[in-house]
Amino acid sequence: MHLFLLLVKYLCIKVYSNGKLTFKVVLKPVININAAAFAIKEAFLDKLDLVVEQWQKEKPQLDTTAMALVGRLLRISKHLETRITQCHKSFALTLGEFDVLAALRRSANNACLTPSELTSALLLTSGAMTNRLDKLADKGLIDRCHSEEDRRSVTVALTVQGRALIDQAIEVHVTVLDELTTSLTTEDKQLLNGGLATWLAQFEAEL
Repeated sequence: MHLFLLLVKYLCIKVYSNGKLTFKVVLKPVININAAAFAIKEAFLDKLDLVVEQWQKEKPQLDTTAMALVGRLLRISKHLETRITQCHKSFALTLGEFDVLAALRRSANNACLTPSELTSALLLTSGAMTNRLDKLADKGLIDRCHSEEDRRSVTVALTVQGRALIDQAIEVHVTVLDELTTSLTTEDKQLLNGGLATWLAQFEAEL
């Protein structure tokens, strides 16, 4: 309806026929049709479509399929990171700290994990992991436990406070993820998951 009103307007004209007053509705264009067509097209395109269209005019030999795909992923990732960061911040956690707590919470039988196991699971350097563990320990959310047999051997476990926090945070986290993907159907999500898994393997197959 809004699109229709953009193109035309109603004009009610008084008409006398056989001595009776009637009204005739006349549609009159109010803007240039070519300009309207461009405005309509632009409304249904995102910025990446316009970028691709411009390159097709300037360099028609370029295959811009990957450009559009990667460009959209980068833009989407910014939106996702902003919203997820807000979620974790409400629990006084950074995204990285949340990941560590979640990795510990989902480990089988509430087992302790070594720093190296956490580093491998989260694809971090040892230095970055040590920094995260230090901050979580300072907050009272994790404990470092030294083996009685080998004092050099250290494992990491959730404290009671840490377990309670991640149990609450993961529920909100999943709700936020659902909200972020509401425009996708179940089939869309399955297809997208499959495609992204294949693509991700291109970079992480050897890790």
